[in-house]
Amino acid sequence: MKPKLTRRDNAEIRRLRAAMGVEGPGRRGIGLLLGVLVASAAGALILLTMIGGGPPVIVYGAVQGFGLVETDYGSRPSAQVWVDDRAARVLINRATTCRVGDRIKLHRRRGLVGYRYRPALPGPCG
Repeated sequence: MKPKLTRRDNAEIRRLRAAMGVEGPGRRGIGLLLGVLVASAAGALILLTMIGGGPPVIVYGAVQGFGLVETDYGSRPSAQVWVDDRAARVLINRATTCRVGDRIKLHRRRGLVGYRYRPALPGPCG
């Protein structure tokens, strides 16, 4: 049976390893610092992609059609909209009273890869 090491024994082993150059005294601190930096960078990247740049700008588009978008929580209604000389799919509320050909008021926000559109509430087509 192996003898159980005390805290003093473990401290002595760490001190001797550090003296031999096997394990540096600040190695655990460097790993922690590196982990915090990587987590912070990942969080900043996620936050940057979600928030985008600047405040939303109000733009108007034309509803061209409707459809459904599948999410983890089920199907959500969406509208195919022609806005800023391009087609965009916008998630809409189930109670929205838009029809094909209606003018729809949208919030446009710049993202990392283009623009994101959301309906301006309340009543984007009213």
